[in-house]
Amino acid sequence: MISLLLIHLGCLLFFSLSLLYDCNNSSITYATEMNSGFKSNIINDHIYENTLNSSINSLNCNCVVFRMDDIQDYWLNNVQTTVMDTFLSQNKTLSLGLIVNEVGNDQQVLEKINQGLEKHLFELNIHGWDHVNYTTLDEKKQYESLLKAREKILELFGVFSHVFIPPQSVFNNETLNAMYRSGINIISSDLLEESKLYQNKSIFNIHNVSMDLAKIYRSQGNEMNNKIYHSPAKIFFKDYQNSSWIEIPVNEILINVANNIKEYGYAVIVLHPQDFTLNSDTTGDTPINSIDNKELSDLLDVFYNLESEKIRIVGFEEIISRS
Repeated sequence: MISLLLIHLGCLLFFSLSLLYDCNNSSITYATEMNSGFKSNIINDHIYENTLNSSINSLNCNCVVFRMDDIQDYWLNNVQTTVMDTFLSQNKTLSLGLIVNEVGNDQQVLEKINQGLEKHLFELNIHGWDHVNYTTLDEKKQYESLLKAREKILELFGVFSHVFIPPQSVFNNETLNAMYRSGINIISSDLLEESKLYQNKSIFNIHNVSMDLAKIYRSQGNEMNNKIYHSPAKIFFKDYQNSSWIEIPVNEILINVANNIKEYGYAVIVLHPQDFTLNSDTTGDTPINSIDNKELSDLLDVFYNLESEKIRIVGFEEIISRS
Protein backbone atom coordinates (compact mmCIF):
# COMPACT_ATOMS: atom_id res chain seq x y z
CA MET A 1 0.00 0.00 0.00
CA ILE A 2 2.77 2.40 0.95
CA SER A 3 4.65 1.44 -2.19
CA LEU A 4 1.59 2.13 -4.31
CA LEU A 5 1.13 5.51 -2.61
CA LEU A 6 4.77 6.40 -3.24
CA ILE A 7 4.36 5.46 -6.89
CA HIS A 8 1.32 7.72 -7.17
CA LEU A 9 3.15 10.56 -5.43
CA GLY A 10 6.12 10.08 -7.73
CA CYS A 11 3.92 10.22 -10.81
CA LEU A 12 2.17 13.31 -9.51
CA LEU A 13 5.50 15.00 -8.81
CA PHE A 14 6.81 14.04 -12.25
CA PHE A 15 3.64 15.39 -13.91
CA SER A 16 3.87 18.66 -11.98
CA LEU A 17 7.54 19.14 -12.87
CA SER A 18 6.79 18.32 -16.50
CA LEU A 19 3.97 20.82 -16.58
CA LEU A 20 6.16 23.47 -14.94
CA TYR A 21 8.92 22.78 -17.42
CA ASP A 22 6.47 23.03 -20.33
CA CYS A 23 5.09 26.32 -19.04
CA ASN A 24 8.55 27.74 -18.47
CA ASN A 25 9.72 26.43 -21.78
CA SER A 26 6.70 27.93 -23.49
CA SER A 27 7.37 31.25 -21.76
CA ILE A 28 10.98 31.16 -22.87
CA THR A 29 9.94 30.26 -26.40
CA TYR A 30 7.35 33.06 -26.43
CA ALA A 31 9.84 35.57 -25.01
CA THR A 32 12.42 34.46 -27.54
CA GLU A 33 9.93 34.89 -30.37
CA MET A 34 8.92 38.29 -29.08
CA ASN A 35 12.53 39.40 -28.70
CA SER A 36 13.32 37.99 -32.11
CA GLY A 37 10.42 39.91 -33.60
CA PHE A 38 11.48 43.09 -31.85
CA LYS A 39 15.02 42.72 -33.16
CA SER A 40 13.61 42.10 -36.58
CA ASN A 41 11.73 45.39 -36.42
CA ILE A 42 14.96 47.18 -35.55
CA ILE A 43 16.88 45.47 -38.32
CA ASN A 44 14.17 46.13 -40.90
CA ASP A 45 13.70 49.57 -39.34
CA HIS A 46 9.93 49.73 -39.77
CA ILE A 47 8.10 51.63 -37.05
CA TYR A 48 4.55 51.09 -38.25
CA GLU A 49 4.25 47.62 -36.68
CA ASN A 50 4.74 49.19 -33.25
CA THR A 51 2.15 51.95 -33.55
CA LEU A 52 -1.10 50.01 -33.03
CA ASN A 53 -1.31 50.12 -29.22
CA SER A 54 0.12 53.62 -28.85
CA SER A 55 -2.24 54.95 -31.51
CA ILE A 56 -5.31 53.51 -29.82
CA ASN A 57 -4.27 54.85 -26.40
CA SER A 58 -4.41 58.50 -27.44
CA LEU A 59 -6.31 60.15 -30.25
CA ASN A 60 -5.23 63.73 -29.62
CA CYS A 61 -1.86 65.04 -30.78
CA ASN A 62 -2.57 68.77 -30.85
CA CYS A 63 0.79 69.27 -32.52
CA VAL A 64 2.63 70.87 -35.41
CA VAL A 65 5.54 69.75 -37.57
CA PHE A 66 7.89 72.41 -38.89
CA ARG A 67 9.44 71.07 -42.08
CA MET A 68 12.35 72.95 -43.67
CA ASP A 69 13.08 71.78 -47.21
CA ASP A 70 16.04 72.24 -49.58
CA ILE A 71 18.84 71.69 -47.04
CA GLN A 72 22.11 71.46 -48.98
CA ASP A 73 25.77 72.44 -48.94
CA TYR A 74 26.96 75.99 -49.69
CA TRP A 75 23.54 77.36 -50.63
CA LEU A 76 22.24 80.12 -48.33
CA ASN A 77 24.16 78.30 -45.60
CA ASN A 78 24.26 81.34 -43.29
CA VAL A 79 20.48 81.51 -43.52
CA GLN A 80 19.99 77.75 -43.13
CA THR A 81 22.10 77.60 -39.99
CA THR A 82 20.57 80.75 -38.48
CA VAL A 83 17.08 79.27 -38.80
CA MET A 84 18.37 75.99 -37.30
CA ASP A 85 19.93 78.01 -34.47
CA THR A 86 16.58 79.64 -33.78
CA PHE A 87 14.97 76.24 -33.28
CA LEU A 88 17.89 75.13 -31.11
CA SER A 89 17.79 78.24 -28.91
CA GLN A 90 14.03 77.85 -28.45
CA ASN A 91 14.34 74.10 -27.81
CA LYS A 92 11.95 73.36 -30.69
CA THR A 93 11.85 70.33 -32.99
CA LEU A 94 12.65 70.84 -36.68
CA SER A 95 12.28 68.32 -39.50
CA LEU A 96 14.96 68.90 -42.13
CA GLY A 97 14.43 67.94 -45.77
CA LEU A 98 17.90 67.05 -47.06
CA ILE A 99 18.83 67.00 -50.75
CA VAL A 100 21.10 64.13 -49.84
CA ASN A 101 23.52 64.13 -52.77
CA GLU A 102 24.21 67.80 -52.01
CA VAL A 103 24.96 67.31 -48.29
CA GLY A 104 28.19 66.24 -46.63
CA ASN A 105 30.93 68.72 -47.48
CA ASP A 106 29.80 72.02 -45.97
CA GLN A 107 31.11 71.97 -42.40
CA GLN A 108 28.89 74.88 -41.39
CA VAL A 109 25.76 72.95 -42.32
CA LEU A 110 27.06 69.61 -41.03
CA GLU A 111 28.01 70.97 -37.63
CA LYS A 112 24.64 72.64 -37.15
CA ILE A 113 22.74 69.48 -38.10
CA ASN A 114 24.83 67.47 -35.66
CA GLN A 115 24.11 69.99 -32.90
CA GLY A 116 20.41 69.46 -33.48
CA LEU A 117 20.81 65.69 -33.44
CA GLU A 118 22.79 65.82 -30.19
CA LYS A 119 19.95 67.77 -28.58
CA HIS A 120 17.38 65.36 -30.07
CA LEU A 121 15.63 68.26 -31.80
CA PHE A 122 16.30 67.60 -35.49
CA GLU A 123 14.58 64.93 -37.56
CA LEU A 124 16.33 64.12 -40.85
CA ASN A 125 14.11 63.58 -43.88
CA ILE A 126 14.97 62.66 -47.47
CA HIS A 127 14.13 65.44 -49.92
CA GLY A 128 15.46 63.33 -52.76
CA TRP A 129 18.92 62.07 -53.61
CA ASP A 130 18.79 64.84 -56.19
CA HIS A 131 16.07 67.46 -56.41
CA VAL A 132 14.26 65.82 -59.33
CA ASN A 133 10.72 64.87 -60.19
CA TYR A 134 10.56 61.26 -58.95
CA THR A 135 7.61 60.42 -61.18
CA THR A 136 9.96 60.67 -64.17
CA LEU A 137 11.90 57.69 -62.75
CA ASP A 138 10.77 54.10 -62.91
CA GLU A 139 10.22 52.19 -59.68
CA LYS A 140 13.66 50.56 -59.71
CA LYS A 141 15.43 53.92 -60.05
CA GLN A 142 13.25 55.49 -57.37
CA TYR A 143 14.06 52.61 -55.02
CA GLU A 144 17.81 52.82 -55.73
CA SER A 145 17.74 56.58 -55.21
CA LEU A 146 15.90 56.38 -51.89
CA LEU A 147 18.03 53.54 -50.61
CA LYS A 148 21.21 55.40 -51.53
CA ALA A 149 19.94 58.53 -49.78
CA ARG A 150 18.98 56.59 -46.67
CA GLU A 151 22.36 54.88 -46.50
CA LYS A 152 24.22 58.18 -46.86
CA ILE A 153 22.23 59.80 -44.04
CA LEU A 154 23.06 56.80 -41.86
CA GLU A 155 26.73 57.08 -42.79
CA LEU A 156 26.91 60.84 -42.19
CA PHE A 157 24.73 61.19 -39.12
CA GLY A 158 24.19 57.71 -37.68
CA VAL A 159 20.40 57.80 -37.94
CA PHE A 160 17.79 56.15 -40.13
CA SER A 161 15.42 58.39 -42.04
CA HIS A 162 11.79 57.27 -42.19
CA VAL A 163 10.38 60.26 -44.08
CA PHE A 164 10.38 61.10 -47.78
CA ILE A 165 9.54 64.63 -48.95
CA PRO A 166 9.20 64.27 -52.71
CA PRO A 167 10.82 67.14 -54.63
CA GLN A 168 8.16 69.37 -56.19
CA SER A 169 5.75 67.36 -53.99
CA VAL A 170 4.95 64.93 -56.82
CA PHE A 171 4.81 61.17 -56.34
CA ASN A 172 3.07 58.10 -57.75
CA ASN A 173 2.34 54.49 -56.82
CA GLU A 174 5.86 53.49 -57.85
CA THR A 175 7.18 56.03 -55.34
CA LEU A 176 5.20 54.39 -52.55
CA ASN A 177 6.40 50.92 -53.55
CA ALA A 178 10.00 52.17 -53.65
CA MET A 179 9.60 53.76 -50.22
CA TYR A 180 8.25 50.58 -48.69
CA ARG A 181 11.07 48.49 -50.16
CA SER A 182 13.70 50.90 -48.85
CA GLY A 183 12.27 51.06 -45.30
CA ILE A 184 10.68 54.52 -45.51
CA ASN A 185 7.10 54.66 -44.26
CA ILE A 186 6.10 58.34 -44.07
CA ILE A 187 5.55 60.61 -47.05
CA SER A 188 5.04 64.36 -46.77
CA SER A 189 3.85 65.84 -50.03
CA ASP A 190 1.18 68.55 -50.14
CA LEU A 191 -2.60 68.64 -50.26
CA LEU A 192 -2.74 69.37 -53.97
CA GLU A 193 -0.75 66.26 -54.91
CA GLU A 194 -2.63 64.09 -52.41
CA SER A 195 -5.85 65.27 -53.98
CA LYS A 196 -4.62 64.39 -57.47
CA LEU A 197 -3.69 60.83 -56.55
CA TYR A 198 -6.04 59.80 -53.74
CA GLN A 199 -8.55 62.66 -53.32
CA ASN A 200 -7.03 63.26 -49.87
CA LYS A 201 -8.36 59.88 -48.69
CA SER A 202 -4.91 58.58 -47.72
CA ILE A 203 -4.01 61.42 -45.34
CA PHE A 204 -3.24 60.13 -41.87
CA ASN A 205 -5.99 61.42 -39.58
CA ILE A 206 -5.52 61.10 -35.84
CA HIS A 207 -9.21 61.64 -35.15
CA ASN A 208 -10.04 58.59 -37.24
CA VAL A 209 -7.07 56.49 -36.27
CA SER A 210 -9.01 53.22 -36.13
CA MET A 211 -9.90 53.56 -39.81
CA ASP A 212 -6.31 54.41 -40.69
CA LEU A 213 -5.01 51.39 -38.81
CA ALA A 214 -7.58 49.16 -40.46
CA LYS A 215 -6.45 50.51 -43.81
CA ILE A 216 -2.82 49.87 -42.91
CA TYR A 217 -3.14 46.41 -41.36
CA ARG A 218 -6.01 44.96 -43.38
CA SER A 219 -5.47 46.70 -46.67
CA GLN A 220 -6.76 45.48 -49.97
CA GLY A 221 -5.20 46.01 -53.36
CA ASN A 222 -1.63 47.24 -53.18
CA GLU A 223 -0.60 46.19 -49.69
CA MET A 224 2.71 48.05 -49.73
CA ASN A 225 1.13 51.39 -50.61
CA ASN A 226 -1.25 51.16 -47.68
CA LYS A 227 1.61 50.76 -45.23
CA ILE A 228 2.80 54.28 -45.97
CA TYR A 229 1.61 57.13 -43.74
CA HIS A 230 0.67 60.26 -45.68
CA SER A 231 1.33 63.46 -43.70
CA PRO A 232 1.22 66.21 -46.31
CA ALA A 233 2.11 69.87 -45.90
CA LYS A 234 -0.95 71.96 -45.28
CA ILE A 235 0.57 75.35 -44.43
CA PHE A 236 3.46 77.31 -45.93
CA PHE A 237 5.44 80.04 -44.18
CA LYS A 238 5.58 81.74 -47.58
CA ASP A 239 3.66 80.92 -50.73
CA TYR A 240 5.26 80.78 -54.18
CA GLN A 241 3.17 82.65 -56.73
CA ASN A 242 4.10 84.08 -60.12
CA SER A 243 7.80 83.31 -59.60
CA SER A 244 7.87 85.20 -56.30
CA TRP A 245 7.62 84.26 -52.63
CA ILE A 246 4.56 85.84 -51.02
CA GLU A 247 4.57 86.44 -47.29
CA ILE A 248 1.80 84.75 -45.29
CA PRO A 249 0.64 86.81 -42.27
CA VAL A 250 1.32 85.18 -38.91
CA ASN A 251 -2.36 85.36 -37.99
CA GLU A 252 -3.31 83.45 -41.14
CA ILE A 253 -0.72 80.77 -40.39
CA LEU A 254 -2.14 80.35 -36.90
CA ILE A 255 -5.73 80.13 -38.15
CA ASN A 256 -4.67 77.46 -40.65
CA VAL A 257 -2.88 75.55 -37.88
CA ALA A 258 -6.05 75.56 -35.75
CA ASN A 259 -8.18 74.42 -38.70
CA ASN A 260 -5.82 71.60 -39.64
CA ILE A 261 -5.52 70.35 -36.06
CA LYS A 262 -9.30 70.36 -35.85
CA GLU A 263 -9.57 68.36 -39.09
CA TYR A 264 -6.56 66.00 -38.88
CA GLY A 265 -5.25 66.26 -35.31
CA TYR A 266 -1.98 67.90 -36.42
CA ALA A 267 -0.59 70.41 -38.92
CA VAL A 268 2.52 70.61 -41.09
CA ILE A 269 4.16 73.99 -41.73
CA VAL A 270 6.71 74.18 -44.54
CA LEU A 271 9.71 76.48 -44.41
CA HIS A 272 12.40 77.10 -47.00
CA PRO A 273 15.76 78.83 -46.41
CA GLN A 274 14.74 81.47 -48.98
CA ASP A 275 11.76 82.37 -46.75
CA PHE A 276 14.24 84.04 -44.41
CA THR A 277 16.64 85.76 -46.80
CA LEU A 278 17.16 89.34 -47.78
CA ASN A 279 16.72 89.96 -51.50
CA SER A 280 19.31 91.49 -53.78
CA ASP A 281 18.94 95.14 -54.75
CA THR A 282 19.26 94.38 -58.47
CA THR A 283 16.29 92.12 -59.16
CA GLY A 284 14.41 92.12 -55.88
CA ASP A 285 13.73 88.39 -56.23
CA THR A 286 17.19 86.84 -55.91
CA PRO A 287 17.86 85.66 -52.34
CA ILE A 288 21.22 86.50 -50.81
CA ASN A 289 22.96 84.69 -48.02
CA SER A 290 21.85 87.05 -45.24
CA ILE A 291 19.04 86.67 -42.76
CA ASP A 292 15.92 88.83 -42.81
CA ASN A 293 15.33 89.53 -39.13
CA LYS A 294 11.72 90.47 -39.73
CA GLU A 295 10.97 86.95 -41.01
CA LEU A 296 12.84 85.44 -38.08
CA SER A 297 10.75 87.58 -35.74
CA ASP A 298 7.58 86.25 -37.40
CA LEU A 299 8.79 82.69 -36.79
CA LEU A 300 9.33 83.47 -33.11
CA ASP A 301 5.85 84.99 -33.01
CA VAL A 302 4.43 81.72 -34.36
CA PHE A 303 6.36 79.81 -31.66
CA TYR A 304 4.98 82.08 -28.94
CA ASN A 305 1.37 81.72 -30.09
CA LEU A 306 1.61 77.94 -30.44
CA GLU A 307 3.08 77.68 -26.97
CA SER A 308 0.36 79.89 -25.50
CA GLU A 309 -2.24 77.53 -27.02
CA LYS A 310 -0.34 74.50 -25.67
CA ILE A 311 0.28 73.19 -29.20
CA ARG A 312 3.38 71.00 -29.27
CA ILE A 313 6.06 71.12 -31.97
CA VAL A 314 7.11 67.59 -32.94
CA GLY A 315 8.59 65.53 -35.78
CA PHE A 316 6.71 63.29 -38.20
CA GLU A 317 7.76 60.12 -36.43
CA GLU A 318 6.32 61.33 -33.14
CA ILE A 319 2.96 61.99 -34.77
CA ILE A 320 2.86 58.47 -36.15
CA SER A 321 4.31 56.59 -33.19
CA ARG A 322 2.58 58.46 -30.34
CA SER A 323 -0.68 59.61 -31.83
